[in-house]
Amino acid sequence: MACTANNDIPRSVLLPSPSNIEQIEAIGMLKAYIFITERDTHRGGHQGQTQSPEKVFDVHPLVYLARRGWLKANNQWGYWANKRLRCKSDMDCIFTSCFERTVNLPEVHGAKARMLLLDRIGCYEWILERYKTAEKMFQETLALREKILGKEHPETLTTMNSLALTLSDQEKYAEAEKMHRETLAPGEKVSGKERPETLTTMNNLALTLNRQGSEW
Repeated sequence: MACTANNDIPRSVLLPSPSNIEQIEAIGMLKAYIFITERDTHRGGHQGQTQSPEKVFDVHPLVYLARRGWLKANNQWGYWANKRLRCKSDMDCIFTSCFERTVNLPEVHGAKARMLLLDRIGCYEWILERYKTAEKMFQETLALREKILGKEHPETLTTMNSLALTLSDQEKYAEAEKMHRETLAPGEKVSGKERPETLTTMNNLALTLNRQGSEW
């Protein structure tokens, strides 16, 4: 779970297992502890066609952050990130779904699909530590989300946070700090000061400040 984006995760990517029973039991346990939430999305067909529901999962932001931190602290991040990326069928599942939505849905939905696709590519470029490309993808995603969803929409704020992390990973600490602070204020306004999303942004800002030896 820590080596993929933490939202819109297909079931096959969340828990790849040949046993359907094992998958159901494992997902049930994760849902019971509110580590993940399940929801329906729709794989788009041509206009006028019936859309078929598709189950996707979101990982709780703090669980996601904790798992990533544990892997990095125990020097296992590189191993698991590379292992995940070698699962070509998993990546095909994600990218194919995004492409289908972009191609087949009407223009207004196509714009949203492009945002999702750009964001997903940015996430995987970041996992591969190709930060310059990831930065470009997140910048394009952010421009679209600000235009279509607005500057204070949760998805826009999530992209700002992703971009800030990518800047920090390139040692562009001043830019990263600025982006984190720009994310924090509307995040507190929209979600509240004690929401996981806000706490995640605060944590990321603190990490960036620590890296450059600055104080809050």
